[in-house]
Amino acid sequence: MLNTLVSLSLAVAVEGKGHGACRGDAEKLCKGVEPGGGQLVKCLKDHEADLSEGCKIQSSKIKEKFREKREERRESRKAAPGKSAPRPADVPETDTD
Repeated sequence: MLNTLVSLSLAVAVEGKGHGACRGDAEKLCKGVEPGGGQLVKCLKDHEADLSEGCKIQSSKIKEKFREKREERRESRKAAPGKSAPRPADVPETDTD
């Protein structure tokens, strides 16, 4: 899960709405790597030790937001057990007569 958070936070930090704190790092450290398919994020992860302080900070902030959202979802599920929508296989058939 941590790798997923790192990947997501780097992706957002590179291409996020105006933030782009890692954009310069991507251009410098991953020159020639085309975005898409996770290649740019993989490159940034491979160069994690070389990332600028701004990129590291932005990535950390984004990871923390992901963690908070995940925890909120867990807490809401605990607060309302059994309230989730049934899966299609669990939906009972009804008579149409």
